[in-house]
Amino acid sequence: MEATYKLVVEGGIKVLYKEVWVTEIPFESEEITIGVMDTDNNIYPDINLRQYRLDGGDPYISRRHGRFIYSDGKYYIEDICRNNSTSIDKKSEIINGVKREISLGTRVFISESVVFRFEANEPKQEIPQVKEAAQETILAKEVPDTNINQNFAPKEKSEEELPIQNLDSVVQDAPKETVPSESLSYSLEIAGASALFFKPANVFTNRIELLPKEWQKDQDGLAALQIGRRSTEDGIYPDIDLWKFYFNDSDEYIARRHARIVEKEGKLYFQDLSGKGSTWFNEKDDEHRLLRTPENQAMAEIQDGSKLIISDSAVFTVHKN
Repeated sequence: MEATYKLVVEGGIKVLYKEVWVTEIPFESEEITIGVMDTDNNIYPDINLRQYRLDGGDPYISRRHGRFIYSDGKYYIEDICRNNSTSIDKKSEIINGVKREISLGTRVFISESVVFRFEANEPKQEIPQVKEAAQETILAKEVPDTNINQNFAPKEKSEEELPIQNLDSVVQDAPKETVPSESLSYSLEIAGASALFFKPANVFTNRIELLPKEWQKDQDGLAALQIGRRSTEDGIYPDIDLWKFYFNDSDEYIARRHARIVEKEGKLYFQDLSGKGSTWFNEKDDEHRLLRTPENQAMAEIQDGSKLIISDSAVFTVHKN
């Protein structure tokens, strides 16, 4: 079968396809199975997500999770596992034990770990060689290339919303270095094998570009990137969703609105919102704890190499681009 179409793994991550780590999978057979390899039970899926289930801590990826199908000139995704962990286009559009037709651009979400995008498999153009005088030049495109002891403050029985003060009065108290604002361009790298859901891009990823111009404004009017855990009951859907750690790993110190990265006058700040005592900047100790109270806005200026620590589950390292 000619591979007219392909599955693109979104978010800059890879999957194991027929024992090779890839970012694209050619649709070259009538069926591509998805799941977790289990040699004891003779289960060998084409797309083996064992790393994401075991190392990434995603128990809702099943051994026989689903499959992509080509039939009578049409393409489909079929959910097999029936555990509410396969979605189409949006994470909320769950398919359960059914088959759905897919078309160009369709996104398929597998649990809390991977997004596949269905695309045309464009043939790669050969790059001609050009001879000029006695010198031959080849025209080519450049290919771009914790176990940490917990030390919580006393746990409150409920999450109380603290007002976000105007940062004009508090940014001067944040640790800072002198860096020309025009040179600031950062990204977040997520530690570990577990990719996180990044809502603005609708993908699971291990690396997030910090682009304040694309962020929504928070209640204080400043552009902000929200970090927390989703709550469908309360209509809370943070930009960086840590739900898997709260639900799968029982990390109850992750709040729905846990922290944010905020832009102010060309600089970026990491700020605790939860008041739970489970947010740290650079080091996980009392000295570096960000604990928000009505008197303390608990924020620190982000620099290259900064570490943003959320409870026992998530560590983000800041990189200057």
